[in-house]
Amino acid sequence: MKDGLLRGLVLGMALLCTAARCVQLFLFFDAESGFTTDGGWLSALVVVLAGLSLLLPVWRVDGRELVLPEGRRVLCGLAALLGGLAMLAGAVFAVLAGPPVSSAMLFSLLTRGTYVACVATTALGGIALCWLGVCHLLGRAPFAGCRWLCLLPVLTVGVRALYLFAVYSPEDLAFSNLLNWGALVLLLCFFTRLGRAFTAEEVPESLPPELLVFAAGAAAVGLACSAPNLLCLALGRACVRSADTAHQLTVLGMALYALAFALSLCIRQRRRRFGPRRENAPLPEEHIAQDLPENV
Repeated sequence: MKDGLLRGLVLGMALLCTAARCVQLFLFFDAESGFTTDGGWLSALVVVLAGLSLLLPVWRVDGRELVLPEGRRVLCGLAALLGGLAMLAGAVFAVLAGPPVSSAMLFSLLTRGTYVACVATTALGGIALCWLGVCHLLGRAPFAGCRWLCLLPVLTVGVRALYLFAVYSPEDLAFSNLLNWGALVLLLCFFTRLGRAFTAEEVPESLPPELLVFAAGAAAVGLACSAPNLLCLALGRACVRSADTAHQLTVLGMALYALAFALSLCIRQRRRRFGPRRENAPLPEEHIAQDLPENV
């Protein structure tokens, strides 16, 4: 399987997941009951496609290493800037909407505290993602000299998970809840591994192979759980209220960067690393000559 075919499969899995979820919400969603009427086959299709988006890169990167060529860092930079702006827009939406009021809240104090933390971490995560995009465009190591920046996207995902659990999980539908939590887990794994790879003083020559796996999975599941709902809201259609608009914009921004990162990577055979050869090392013949007695 060549790199071009793998990129096509990664992009195809992400688009098919999103398209299947769009069909489910546009054609088979009952606004009165809040359930889908497709019999569950579209949900199963989304799960299968998301699983394939994880399995295909695992098979491809086995025994190989990843490279981020300089010519493809522009795509990562632009996607990171767009994703960071989406996260900042999500923070603005959260401020304008205010803290949610719902009978399904577990603890009012916990909910308000996580709301404030969500607004702050979403804004900081958006700034960090924009900085990551600028570094990609300039060819710099993103987190060199300021390693704490790599923790901001991870912190954003963690606080979002706590907020999602406190506010929306008790009244959420099973499949929608599965998509939201799956996207957060994969994004957490992706940004955690990305931060560890980019904390060096220079851009690393090779990247760990699991980055492609996490990026492809996070892109597929993240787009499937955010883009269809945002499209329904933009068109004025009823959709599953599994999370607020700020959460969906945050996941969308991170998923767009994960998709661009996965499409920009190249796979090569792992290089063999030999130890340094000792100078003036005697050859095997010289060893034999030294071991012979002088009088022979």
